[in-house]
Amino acid sequence: MEAITISLLVVESILLIATIILLLLTKKEWKMRERALKSLQDTIRVLTRQQYFSTVMEALRSSKKEVKAIVTGTYPRDEDLMVFDELLKCMKEASSRGVKLQYLMPKGKDKLAVGSKYVNSGAEVRYHDGLIVYDLRYMVVDRELIVLGLPERVGEVEPTRVGHLVKSETLANLLISHFERYWETSIEYREYLKRTVDEIRKAEPGASKQLIAAYLRVNEADIEI
Repeated sequence: MEAITISLLVVESILLIATIILLLLTKKEWKMRERALKSLQDTIRVLTRQQYFSTVMEALRSSKKEVKAIVTGTYPRDEDLMVFDELLKCMKEASSRGVKLQYLMPKGKDKLAVGSKYVNSGAEVRYHDGLIVYDLRYMVVDRELIVLGLPERVGEVEPTRVGHLVKSETLANLLISHFERYWETSIEYREYLKRTVDEIRKAEPGASKQLIAAYLRVNEADIEI
């Protein structure tokens, strides 16, 4: 039964990634699409939730130049806090080695808490109001290794339940193009935080810096006086 489930997940993942490629490609890129699909069929690997986070951290540890990722930015649940802390350590280590870490998240006050953690771990974080990560989250490492994450049910706040590890330069380049289109029109963490704080102070003129930081769950030092 387990083998059947895994087989179905593999087929589902290949179809999903094929759909993504179709959306990203223009009509002139059919040959690239065919190469990508063939590469995916040969290299895709299904990951459980635990394996997914282990793979994300291992990919960060092995990174040499850059990491580009689109994530939900949802703050981890209590049972995931230890894993989250370990992830932040991996980000700090990668950043200290000179790896360029770039993370994109959807806009939302509740996304600033994770953004704060990532920024203070050495990553660049930006937000985009047109970003949809309800059913797919991805990370591209050094333009060749991709870690895809999927929730059990459609929903931005749904945790990642299964993942896929793919080594494909073709798919990596496609996802990077997708990432960079959003990155160019996104808003940087500190600017987004400033705008959010201004909105809060407009609604609550007496709100202190400490109170706002606690409400948003961000570092107090991130908030301008």
